[in-house]
Amino acid sequence: MNSYLDKLDKSWLHLDTIIVYGLGRTGEKLIGHLLNYLKLSIKLIIDNNPAVVAQGEYCGIKIKLLQQVSDNLLKNHKIIILTGAMAYESIADSLTEKGLKENLDYCSIEQFVPEYSWKKLNKVVLCQVGTSITTACTLKCRDCCMFTAKVKHYKTYDIGELKQDADAFFRVVDKVLCYQILGGEAFLHRNLAEYIEYLGERYGEQIGHIQILTNGTIIPETRTLEMCHKYDVFIRISDYSLQVPYNDVLKKLEEKLKKWNIKFSALRQMKWSDIGFPDRQKVWGEDDELIHQHMITCNRNCQQLNDQRYYFCGTFWGAVNGGLCNQEAEEFIELNDIDINSEEQRKMVLEYSLGNLSGKGYMSLCKVCNGFGNDNTISLDAGIQNV
Repeated sequence: MNSYLDKLDKSWLHLDTIIVYGLGRTGEKLIGHLLNYLKLSIKLIIDNNPAVVAQGEYCGIKIKLLQQVSDNLLKNHKIIILTGAMAYESIADSLTEKGLKENLDYCSIEQFVPEYSWKKLNKVVLCQVGTSITTACTLKCRDCCMFTAKVKHYKTYDIGELKQDADAFFRVVDKVLCYQILGGEAFLHRNLAEYIEYLGERYGEQIGHIQILTNGTIIPETRTLEMCHKYDVFIRISDYSLQVPYNDVLKKLEEKLKKWNIKFSALRQMKWSDIGFPDRQKVWGEDDELIHQHMITCNRNCQQLNDQRYYFCGTFWGAVNGGLCNQEAEEFIELNDIDINSEEQRKMVLEYSLGNLSGKGYMSLCKVCNGFGNDNTISLDAGIQNV
């Protein structure tokens, strides 16, 4: 396959002032990375949410709706889209309608960060990685994309294992913009506070920001709250109260986070993409290129770090961990085997992070998983519990 680090036009290497599109949940942190780490200036922020635009500005940078921005301004500045994959598609369509071209005039943050950082700084910089610290969960969501309701034997990683994972990862990776702490339910882990402290103290300069994903069913202990406040951890709450009655706990959690001045978001989960696997799986054929494109279309930016291995897809790791599918050596990277003095091997990590996989070019699960891209139009109610 061709290099996935050569998608951007060469003019991207001569940036000075850019426009960013999207100031969502993580947009603030990403903007900080662009300003402080990559030393770029931001001319304007575009956002489709009138409530966000009503703020007027962020960090002294004006915020406008797309229709308020002149075509001349758009054509004279590179545009980096900070949103997730689903929103990216509609934004890209809007920019294309204005005569702009992908990877020439605009691109995703997921493409920009690794490619620009490699070519400009010779650094291995990733947008996001997640580590599951336990597969145990307080809920039994039937259609969980990590398959927690189907796991017969839960695993909780001890603090030593988690530290080894971080050490192996940051030996190879110079910086990651978002380091996610995942479950199961992350707040079940008794050493979560120690883990946050370890990440913050040892790798704070290599982490843009730390996130914890939670279903909001547990109030963290005081020591955990202290560490979340100290290291500016962002808490992402997935609200499943439409299926499980726990509004009182959610309210108490939000009050506790506000008291500790910990930033958080709470999103009520209404629908999930139906990935089909393993109960309603669809076989995507035997055409390797078609399946590879299906994987790229999925594009969840959900890379996983566990067992000192780096996985392109967290759902694949969940299926392997749950004993639902097997894995081959080419489907993950053994981080301890990477020679950090080899430019070729460091570059290989970046290629892999962008979906340029060796062998068949896709994760084996992709053949039977509907994925989360626009080629999967099947949805189901989120959070339905296994009885």
